[in-house]
Amino acid sequence: MAQAIGLRFDPNLNQEAAELMGVKCVSMDELYATCDFITFHAPLTARTHGMFGDEALEKCKPGVKIVSVAEYKGSHGLLDENMLLRGLESGKISGVALDLLQSHCTRMNLHPTKYVIYYRRE
Repeated sequence: MAQAIGLRFDPNLNQEAAELMGVKCVSMDELYATCDFITFHAPLTARTHGMFGDEALEKCKPGVKIVSVAEYKGSHGLLDENMLLRGLESGKISGVALDLLQSHCTRMNLHPTKYVIYYRRE
């Protein structure tokens, strides 16, 4: 499936398996610089906490779209909502889709763009 939709990064895929599937392994820097969409689907661990922040966003191509269905605990997650807002406001990020917000009292749910999508069960 990853090959069919052009995915280029799987942290659990070694070079041999990648070659067998006909996919290319790239560095995170190359991934950020070349991707139109970056998706996050990971549990929150010490390794993944804050994995995508300002430094990573700087490396992204302009207009990147961010999708996250990653886990949050309290106000902590893989992504920083304030960084996402700065990216949207600057145009570096052209759209964000989140399955949930870190906090219901965030500026994210007040952002005027139609491209910010999230779901919150109340």
